[in-house]
Amino acid sequence: MKQFLSFSIIITLLVSCGQNTNSQLNNKGDIVTSTATEQAEFKIEKMISETELNDKLVVMNSLYFTKSDLSSIEVFAYLDKQNNILKIEEKFVDVAKNQSSTNTYYIHKNKKYATKERYSSGKAKNSKYTERVSFYDNNEKVILSKSRSTIFEEDLEANNFINIPFYDCPITRAMNVINQVGEFETKFQGFVINGPDSYLLVGESGDNGYVSSLMIQFHTALTKKLLNNQEKFLGTKLKVEYQKMTEGSGFEYQILLSSEEIK
Repeated sequence: MKQFLSFSIIITLLVSCGQNTNSQLNNKGDIVTSTATEQAEFKIEKMISETELNDKLVVMNSLYFTKSDLSSIEVFAYLDKQNNILKIEEKFVDVAKNQSSTNTYYIHKNKKYATKERYSSGKAKNSKYTERVSFYDNNEKVILSKSRSTIFEEDLEANNFINIPFYDCPITRAMNVINQVGEFETKFQGFVINGPDSYLLVGESGDNGYVSSLMIQFHTALTKKLLNNQEKFLGTKLKVEYQKMTEGSGFEYQILLSSEEIK
């Protein structure tokens, strides 16, 4: 059974390749020549399949960040029993670019060996759905990239992939979300009061920065201090512990478990 947990993890991912051929006999006894890339592709597909079929992975989620223009981003990590990360999933909506995407990074021994991007781009009638896949060698250098596109998302699976120029899907932003660095730093941005509920806002300063809201179950000395003098403490960096909750109706929100001011 998958569980949703909060987390902050740092993964060091490396980034280079070679290709040689290997001859072997098929089941008819004929000599068949295959490239190292083809062999790697088969191995990678097998690893991906094993990860996707593993229903015992623990799911850990980042903070859910949004912008004032309704752009959003959230990252999930899938861990095995030994706490090894096998997969990272980045879901985002970029309103300015008319794009939404799910980027999946497959990890082995802290290195990505495959990436899958499924995204839509364009407005309404002119939108297009694309799936782009890249495979990597042991040094995280791309050895194969392929893609397929359709007008209707439900037709995507029926289309065949075509090889494209090598494309390295960067994992940097997903890791910044996980580790709460850069534009995803958890700086105090104020409070939102909605009836009986109070939410602590943390994130990037500015009119269109990424912000995350956390429901306050009970006020602590720190949250009271921030609430009583919000303007003075705007931009104060906070360390927050949180938990994602999902109601029966499907409504999701984040509960603030604890907070600490980072000096």
